[in-house]
Amino acid sequence: MSALLILLGIWAQTEATSPELVPTSRNSVVFIESAAAGSEWEAYRLADPEHPAIWKATGPARLLLKVRTYAGGDAAVGAILVDDRIVLTARVEAELDPDARATGESDPISVRHVYLVKVPAGVSRVTVRYSEGQSLLVSAALSPVSPLELIGTEEGELPIVPPVEHGKVQRTELALDEAAPVPRTLEPSALERGEAQKGSSSRTGPREEEVVLPARAAAGVRAERALTLPVPYLMLELRGGVRVSDLDVGPSPTVGLSARLPLPRLDPRRFTLGVAADLAVGLGDQEVRSSPSGPIIDVVEVAQTTVVIGVDFRWAFYSMESVTEVYGTGGVSAAFGSLSLTSDRRQDEALVVGALAQLRLGATLGTGAGRPYLELGAQFGRLGSDLIGSDGPSGAVTFLFGYRVELWTEVPVE
Repeated sequence: MSALLILLGIWAQTEATSPELVPTSRNSVVFIESAAAGSEWEAYRLADPEHPAIWKATGPARLLLKVRTYAGGDAAVGAILVDDRIVLTARVEAELDPDARATGESDPISVRHVYLVKVPAGVSRVTVRYSEGQSLLVSAALSPVSPLELIGTEEGELPIVPPVEHGKVQRTELALDEAAPVPRTLEPSALERGEAQKGSSSRTGPREEEVVLPARAAAGVRAERALTLPVPYLMLELRGGVRVSDLDVGPSPTVGLSARLPLPRLDPRRFTLGVAADLAVGLGDQEVRSSPSGPIIDVVEVAQTTVVIGVDFRWAFYSMESVTEVYGTGGVSAAFGSLSLTSDRRQDEALVVGALAQLRLGATLGTGAGRPYLELGAQFGRLGSDLIGSDGPSGAVTFLFGYRVELWTEVPVE
């Protein structure tokens, strides 16, 4: 019975999400004609040092990546990532494919290499990132499968059966493992079909204003780079907002700054450790009664200045490409400052010290090295003062708007 329920759950998940492949990056598009069966005419996206080829893929599915480069130069090397995790390394030799040519170009095209990538259930981001040598030419197609079929799929480069003479046409077919069948003929994506229709008269690719980069890196010029992945190594944040504490001082304006570093052995874009400092200044009025239910005998002015310095851990648990990143932060802080009570008859002032725990939920607006963000936070702990009692409980809520600057570097991928 339990096995039946599991199978029904897998079937429901498969039916709920229809496989879909949508390009999300801006790349030059090269149209290649070939004599290979199933690949007579295909659109390839150019992946170079500054423009990786990125797709949004809805699984569960198998993704078939056909990778070429330009013949006669150095080999092209790149990394294939699924949701920022490197799954394969692609190396394409610049060996001439005599049966393939780029429409509207005179540069010779290399033989293709084919890679099979598993796409898990849900929406994933698949990236082909340039690393070394010439630029990569990448064509992608999606083959839907059930989650059970995906378990037995082996990722990697698919072997190519040597060409078999068929009249005057050399037909090349994929030799696939029986445990991971993939259709030999796959339809191009909707976007690629649209691009093909726009240039159907001359088949020279996209319009000039849509081309981001020339279609070829300089032949014979080798980029001396190892396989690397860009990651942030330092984050700086400046913020401002309001702080509402349990003292009757009303909303207090607050400003703060922080510096963050990635944690070793964890994803540097998701897990960071930070040091933060915040300053809040508040003014308000508080009623004084002879007893908790007695009449008001005086009104005093309350002034509070609080400095909070602490360390925290941040986890970015959700990311939407080019839209937002949602994260949670937790940490501990030391708080100190001053509290004064002023009335017509007297003025009292005392030092406030204590410890606070902090929790914050935030989201960035957009993506990139510099971007604004919003945060909602809560502080709770104990503060000590002669005016509010020794080591009394304290709490506060913060609403913050800030700006983050990230400094990036490239690290080698082992």
